[in-house]
Amino acid sequence: MAGAIRDVDAAAMATSLPRLKRLCLDGCYLPRHELLAVIHGCLELESLSAKHCVGFDEGDEEVAREAAMIGRLEVGGSRLVDKFDQRDVNGLDDDTSSYVDVM
Repeated sequence: MAGAIRDVDAAAMATSLPRLKRLCLDGCYLPRHELLAVIHGCLELESLSAKHCVGFDEGDEEVAREAAMIGRLEVGGSRLVDKFDQRDVNGLDDDTSSYVDVM
């Protein structure tokens, strides 16, 4: 899947796909609440990849704890907020603008 995962999307996955084994959400806008809803609803997940997502932090302890039963969990590069680095635009070290890049 790609794009923004909204609460209705997470709820639909959790209720409609409870026996899902593998899921890739790499690069999505995926708020922590929605990620947890998927984890709690898809109880047979063996592999969940949510790398480079925006909406939760890769070091989130609750996500790690709640996903402990998943054999393969990949969340590297995920972050709560995506910071637009102004150095890319004007050469200055001004990291004050935030944006979300939704595919």
